[in-house]
Amino acid sequence: MKTMTRFAGWLLCGWFLLTGVAAAADAPILPIGLAREDITPKYGVRMTGYNNRTAEATGAKQKLYAKAMALGADDQKPAVIITVDNLGIPAAMTEEVSDRLMKRAGIELERLAICASHTHCAPALSGTAGLILNELTDEQRKHIEQYSDELTDALERVALAALADRRPAQLSYSEGRVDFAMNRRVIVNGRWTRFGVEPGGMIDHSLPMLRVTDPDGKLRGILVNYACHCTTLGGNFNEYFADWAGCAQEAIERELPGAMAMIAVGCGADANPEPRGEVSMAVQHGEAVAREVKRLVGERQLPLGRVTSAVSKEIDLPFDTLPSRAEYEARAQQKGPIAKHAQAQLARLDAGKALATFLGYRLQTWMFGDELAMVFMPGEVTVDYALRLKRECDSRRLWITAYANDEPCYIASERVLGEGGYEVDSSMYYYDWPTHFAPTIEDQIVAAVKEILPADYRAAEAKGADTWQGEINKLIARDDQQTTQGKIVFIGSSSIRRWDLTKSFPDLPVVNHGFGGSEYRDAIFFSDRLLADYRPKTVVIYSGDNDINSGKSPEQVANDGVSLIRKVRKSLPEARIVTLSIKPCPKRWRNYGAVQRANQMLSYYIKNSGDRRLLWVDVSSTLLGDDGMPRPDCYVADGVHMTDAGYARWVEVLRPYLLDDSSGTVLDGKTVLDGKVGK
Repeated sequence: MKTMTRFAGWLLCGWFLLTGVAAAADAPILPIGLAREDITPKYGVRMTGYNNRTAEATGAKQKLYAKAMALGADDQKPAVIITVDNLGIPAAMTEEVSDRLMKRAGIELERLAICASHTHCAPALSGTAGLILNELTDEQRKHIEQYSDELTDALERVALAALADRRPAQLSYSEGRVDFAMNRRVIVNGRWTRFGVEPGGMIDHSLPMLRVTDPDGKLRGILVNYACHCTTLGGNFNEYFADWAGCAQEAIERELPGAMAMIAVGCGADANPEPRGEVSMAVQHGEAVAREVKRLVGERQLPLGRVTSAVSKEIDLPFDTLPSRAEYEARAQQKGPIAKHAQAQLARLDAGKALATFLGYRLQTWMFGDELAMVFMPGEVTVDYALRLKRECDSRRLWITAYANDEPCYIASERVLGEGGYEVDSSMYYYDWPTHFAPTIEDQIVAAVKEILPADYRAAEAKGADTWQGEINKLIARDDQQTTQGKIVFIGSSSIRRWDLTKSFPDLPVVNHGFGGSEYRDAIFFSDRLLADYRPKTVVIYSGDNDINSGKSPEQVANDGVSLIRKVRKSLPEARIVTLSIKPCPKRWRNYGAVQRANQMLSYYIKNSGDRRLLWVDVSSTLLGDDGMPRPDCYVADGVHMTDAGYARWVEVLRPYLLDDSSGTVLDGKTVLDGKVGK
């Protein structure tokens, strides 16, 4: 992964140089205050996150903290962000703290963000994951309520202390990467089977950072965001511990004396830290974050000003069709969480109460002028949301934090909802909701976020597409002269556009819909016009090397590729969809680590999708020589595009995947891979 870290650093530095961003010393002076408060209880409280614990915590392995950063002067409507070492802060607590801060300091709800680290080794709170705790005694319940009240007071105090601490400072932004987060969902035939370690699963390794310095350059504070569960330790550990997030704070403050470190968590609901199981491993992960922070602090930063606008929007997320009373009654006869959950729903019905049909969900955005947008999302948000928002909005200026302002439940994406499993179904037993969400919630949430972002953020995808409108129109006009229905349509970037398909496949009905130096998101944008309207029998997709070369992370590229595949499958349910691996390029060889990582993730999704008409073809390795380097004869002088010899190698590998069987029906992937068709 060292190659990946160097790649990320090169991209960030390159972007600053290309865009002419000034050093952080040019950032405007604004009042910034920082404060911390020890929130470790002096008594035992039941800890949340795992349902196998029955006793109160036996002590503190590590102190728990609430930390606050106050931004802006009183006449500028200051904003306050608080990070908390806890599983999650319920909406009622956020609103209570907001009410108090409004009365005492004029802080509006939209300008307060409370972000939990989601550690599973912190006290349970009233109003969060209410059914996860088994066998609560009256004394244990009293301690939970007592600590909830104390934490509410502490959050108010730390916010006010940060406001009181405001003094002239400068704020700047940069982004790095760390790689200990690993997707935890084991997918077989398109369905969740268990928790595990999935190197090919979707993930977000970005590490955005805010840096606070005095006007003379002295470092005062750091806020970073990383998309990973705080679950290094399991339910057999029963001491207060802030997990990797707490270890990262300690390591940053040790490496950068005088700075206060704050940790927020991104859309990492389907990611665990790896390795895990020991305190030393949480320390290891924390030190990885600190090393990257220390590197970023010494590099060029994007100067930021104050929070110029803060907006929130509440939407209703519908649950899917509710189980019938008979179904709940049957579940209530079982054992464990499913029975406890069913009994709770039946108790509501018996009391004459209606079961919830939707979840109220409040989204929030902060704008730092035109330079950066922060998005705050409640709950345990899966990674697809962050990667989709980065694709459809301006990813260079977008920071996405989850576990913010409320902890209602998991917020699963459409893909994850379709796969099922813990984050979709059984987690709802602990959060005490009647069933899982409807598959429409991803589109609702993304639309709502874009609605409260400025127009130039929302238009990022369409702006990119404007580049290709003319070329797309020419392709459509050309295709008006021929019939493409039932044919093999190739879509993608210039590696497709430059390919003489009729020469390579003279006996097959091929159509070339490659365009320019396009990226996956461009193919997504135009897929209806280039594919769905033509009803092809087979679709061949190639993209990705332009995406990575433009600065996108391999995780972003893989997610964009999967999004294209899923969109094509929706519009063409019977088509064979063949995805080609991203090729190595001599000129872009520095990107090859990222190319390999994106290919790993794309192939994992396809091979585990359960869709036999969804095929992955490795066209990359055939372009490498025995020395592992690109074959010179396969590339033209620009070191990016291919010669006829390169395409000939692609044809040899790809051709079996395009043939029909003897009956004339579309050949499924298993038959091809079993070798029942010759080249």
